[in-house]
Amino acid sequence: MNVLFTWLSWYFKQIIFLTAPSKPTIDVPKKGKVIPATDTIPVVVNVGDNITALTNTTIRINCPVSGVPKPKITWTRNGEEISSIGKYRIDEDGTLIMTVANSNETGLFTCRAINRFGEDSRTTKTKLIGKFTNYVVIMLILFFIERNIEYLLTKPCQNKTVSFQLKSRKLFGVIN
Repeated sequence: MNVLFTWLSWYFKQIIFLTAPSKPTIDVPKKGKVIPATDTIPVVVNVGDNITALTNTTIRINCPVSGVPKPKITWTRNGEEISSIGKYRIDEDGTLIMTVANSNETGLFTCRAINRFGEDSRTTKTKLIGKFTNYVVIMLILFFIERNIEYLLTKPCQNKTVSFQLKSRKLFGVIN
């Protein structure tokens, strides 16, 4: 009987310990790392890390959270709440995914974990750099055509052709 009582006592302490309510905690080091990205392959960081990436890069910011009951995770960008619409997606585990990020995504991204016992938050600073986005390349093509349309239309008998080449994200118009 004494052995049974001891075992039950230990068992209930374990249950209480494992399921005791607790304040949410974001499980990353307080001091983040600075992460430079040198190409457009997808980048994965933990919230709290600061990142400099090239435009058109997919960025995943992990937000590992613990707490009982399970905390609700929300993300903000420069203080405004982000929803899983368009280029942003928030996974079940709280990871924020920015697909094909551009220079508009430069700013502060904050992960906030909340339950009825408290909250915790961490912030990642992102800086996206790059000279050309798809929009700029299209505008340059249209500008080149506009500037050369008169020449192209007034010289049709000379069998001229126009070709465009994208090299290293720079636009070159060549008239042959």
